Amino acid sequence: MVLDLFVNFCILFTFALVMFWFTRLQKQSKVPLLLKRPGYSIGVLAGIFGIVLMLKSIHVGPTIIIDGRMALLALSGLFGGPIAPVISGIMMGSARIVLNDVTLHSIVAGANTMLVGIVIGIIALRIPITFKNAWKYFAYTTIQTMIVIGYLSAMGEFVAGRGLVFAVYSILSFLVVYVILKKMNDLSQEIDRMEHFSETDYLTGLANNRKFQELFTTWTESKPTFYLAVLDIDYFKRINDAYGHPIGDVVLIELARRLERTSEEFGGKVARIGGEEFAVLIPVATAREAKAYAEKLRQAIEALPFITDDRTAIPVTISAGVANYPQDAKIMAELYTKADNELYKAKEQGRNRVSIAQLKENPVY
Repeated sequence: MVLDLFVNFCILFTFALVMFWFTRLQKQSKVPLLLKRPGYSIGVLAGIFGIVLMLKSIHVGPTIIIDGRMALLALSGLFGGPIAPVISGIMMGSARIVLNDVTLHSIVAGANTMLVGIVIGIIALRIPITFKNAWKYFAYTTIQTMIVIGYLSAMGEFVAGRGLVFAVYSILSFLVVYVILKKMNDLSQEIDRMEHFSETDYLTGLANNRKFQELFTTWTESKPTFYLAVLDIDYFKRINDAYGHPIGDVVLIELARRLERTSEEFGGKVARIGGEEFAVLIPVATAREAKAYAEKLRQAIEALPFITDDRTAIPVTISAGVANYPQDAKIMAELYTKADNELYKAKEQGRNRVSIAQLKENPVY
């Protein structure tokens, strides 16, 4: 029996690892298109693993078996949401009825598995299963199943301690798997946070220079042409000197918000390159379109003054230089230099304007 219990636990643990790996891929959008609905996929997969668990179950009587499928039901809801335990419960319950001889015992046990899955799914619609409350769902599955085992035993197939064996095995297997999954989840969240901070500007929340270079590479692989705009706050040092660096940070945060909101209108991507300098990828094919969108960004900053906490209104403007990939340059560093040169032209022409490499005339606004 001990060996059978160990094999059963290994199957349950394997399912937990597969589900954890699957949800990680889901978050990273690396799963195949057919698996984009994780609740259904996890429900079916849990059902398959549950059937395997029953094939390797421990017999405590001629028609009563013990395995870890109830722990699996709760875990499927944790990974796949409300629909997963419903699907897996129906699959496992149906298999329990027909797996061996169809008897009253198998029908009752199968119906219990289906009912547990459906009840968990209904409750999870209102109270989603999380690592904090998963044990409550598992407790429900265990208590109800122990009642069913007691009922079946009272029907004549009495085996001393079968309910206790089920309870001890289920609780221990669930706790071991749960604790390991919790640790893995905490670790993965910490890794996600580290990755986020490594790609995000700490002050504005925009993509940082490293992430922006990755975006640039992605765009060169997926788009035949696009434009890079390099933006700079006009006279930002005066703002810091007049109002202090904390207010300067407020200006940077608000400027980032406006740039991001405006660039979303045309599918642009914004990053803070450093200090008061920002960059925007503009997905258009012509120089005049790029100029028009860069002007939208400039106007979004100029239109309204920046208001501080003490209601001080600070007028802010930006200058921008724009260059084209691949006509002006194919390498990020070279394209950035080209756009940066245009930025300096805009500043030399009086600031608060856009200069673009491919337009011979850069009107003053």
